[in-house]
Amino acid sequence: MKLTLIKPRLGHSEDGKYRDKAVMEPLVMAILKALTPDDVEVEFFDDRIEEIKIDEDSDLVAITVETFTAKRAYQIASEYRKRDVKVILGGYHPTHMPMESIEYADSVYIGDAEDKWLEVIEDVKKGKLKQFYHSKNGMSKDCLIPDRSIFKGKKYLPVGLVQFSRGCYFDCNFCSVSSFYNKKYHFKAIDHLIAEIESQPKKLLLFADDNVVMSHKLSKDLFRELIPLKIKWASEADINMANDLELMDLMKESGCIGQLVGFESVEEDSLRAMKKTPNLLKFDSYKEKLEIIKDYGLFIWGAFTIGHDFDTQRSLDSILEFSRIHKFILADFNVLMPYPKTQLYNQLAKENRLLYDGKWWLHPDYRFGKSTFIPAHFSPDELADACYDARLKYFTIGSILKRAFDFKVNMRSLYSIGIYSLLNYLSYNDAIKKQDIILGAPKVEGISLNQ
Repeated sequence: MKLTLIKPRLGHSEDGKYRDKAVMEPLVMAILKALTPDDVEVEFFDDRIEEIKIDEDSDLVAITVETFTAKRAYQIASEYRKRDVKVILGGYHPTHMPMESIEYADSVYIGDAEDKWLEVIEDVKKGKLKQFYHSKNGMSKDCLIPDRSIFKGKKYLPVGLVQFSRGCYFDCNFCSVSSFYNKKYHFKAIDHLIAEIESQPKKLLLFADDNVVMSHKLSKDLFRELIPLKIKWASEADINMANDLELMDLMKESGCIGQLVGFESVEEDSLRAMKKTPNLLKFDSYKEKLEIIKDYGLFIWGAFTIGHDFDTQRSLDSILEFSRIHKFILADFNVLMPYPKTQLYNQLAKENRLLYDGKWWLHPDYRFGKSTFIPAHFSPDELADACYDARLKYFTIGSILKRAFDFKVNMRSLYSIGIYSLLNYLSYNDAIKKQDIILGAPKVEGISLNQ
């Protein structure tokens, strides 16, 4: 039996020149490879960096699908099915939209991979692939080490991806993680994770967790075990990590260099409306907590969503100024996106405020960076233009140089200066070239994909 794994790309620009320069190894593919029995031949195509050899024989094609890559995934799946090759789709989007996904595939895998993947393989061998597989979410209880041999010869950033946990207890109304995991939190045995880290050569790691400090007790236990490994790492964490100085001590000592923090807004009304209640704990516009994090020399990548019902142009101006004052290494000024099955999506649908027929991810007129709903205090175009303008302002040469002069963090060492410079270069490029790209692709290997 031969299995083909595919990671789709986001889309293409009008001139056909857009390519993501910051591509990392897709961890899920290494997990699938590790879960697949040794008697199955496995081939992997990363559509972001290479051509898909779509005419090669395969018994099953498995495509991981996010909402932004759904159109591209469906295009690829349709081409394989024209060649009588079975296709299974899995990931966030098929889990949230299984009845849509099955229109483009022979099978849909709902939930995390670990629980039912072996059953999928056995069913294919028997010629009895089911339409739907319903998996229990969670991390493997066994010491499953992702098989990264699948990435050999491919050009990725020199950063290794690992994962300690999945899910989140919080209930933010816009978040697809909350709906996917139903506000539950799953984690891997620490000794299993340490074995995984030691099995791969990279010393710079990104923890692909939804919130690496969801449980302070577990995180402290993890960080203690990371200390002897002498690695450097980053992840995503909530701002309340700064309330626990023992946690911060261990985080720094274990090699942490920075965290992505979902601030979303600097205004209490917006935070309450989006149910980002953790950010409201001892709320002082994050001032004290950011001072603590800065004292530890940690980079902060600030993430913001604009377009909530209390947001105005003044709100966005305040967010931009806030990010400049605190000299974040990076800041995302994102148009609020209603992902399917989230509370936000359901609310906007009920209020008849969704654009693009409620399925922006498939609509031929949608372009990346545009608003997919009618905001309360902007027109859709005004919101999109305002967020794009904020990104451009944050990544001007003058802004990058001014933010660099932070001797506690950005200029703490030559290593810090190097990381700061590289990430700002990549993000500047991304801010310019990613805007307005078209989801999906017009062709692959000369094959027309015009859906």
